[in-house]
Amino acid sequence: MRAVDFEGALFSGYAPDGGLFMPQRIPSLGRDTLQRWSSLSYPELVKELCSLFIPAKLVPRNALDELIDRAFSRFRHKNVVHLSRLKDGLNILELWHGVTYAFKDLSLSCTGQFLQYFLEKKQKHVNILVGEYLGAHGNSDEIDEPIKELFADVDFAGKYNLMSLNSVNWSRIMVQIAHYFYAYFQCTPSLDMNPLPMVEIVVPTGGGGNITGVTDDLQGAEKPKPLFDDDCNYLEDGHIRRGQNVFDAEKRENIVALMS
Repeated sequence: MRAVDFEGALFSGYAPDGGLFMPQRIPSLGRDTLQRWSSLSYPELVKELCSLFIPAKLVPRNALDELIDRAFSRFRHKNVVHLSRLKDGLNILELWHGVTYAFKDLSLSCTGQFLQYFLEKKQKHVNILVGEYLGAHGNSDEIDEPIKELFADVDFAGKYNLMSLNSVNWSRIMVQIAHYFYAYFQCTPSLDMNPLPMVEIVVPTGGGGNITGVTDDLQGAEKPKPLFDDDCNYLEDGHIRRGQNVFDAEKRENIVALMS
């Protein structure tokens, strides 16, 4: 499959084969970088992470910083994301301080700014396909399938400038990586240990869209241990907890598609 840059992945949403776009190379971060990042605010951390995947020749660093500042300007908490400390070493990372009180506000606010930047630069417009999922017992695949079919028709998608902003869009995944780094730095008392300390991250999730950010490579660190709490979805439970490939990953997105 032909490689695309960040702009291409942003506007395509789905890869041509209906799957996920992923970077050709995952940056490997050494201790010096981690030490420097550990004192950053959440917005500053997002800027550093995004700069790893968005080259300056595509979006100059000063412009990238301005876009991210603008994206988080309407969040209610001064830190954008806040870690609440509970008893017995438990913590809650508050991702709900955006306009709609959803964790998606973080990645979509940035993605909207990225879109606007490229659209204004090239004086073009796009038609964004949105599938609305209602009900706890429905099947989100029923929404995704017709959207995938439209994108599979390359001529049709190109003619009408179609794009999708669902949870497989690389821009959203990229920004969500910051959640895990920020949580790790906030929960770790020191980065002077060898190996770096382990942090368990428990993620309440439905389709798994908010855990597609677990894609980092930390040199000298034990891998973070993510624990997933799905909302009564036995398919993901079977896949993650028992190692069973209990369904066709082509019909799912998010974490199972990545793990299969």
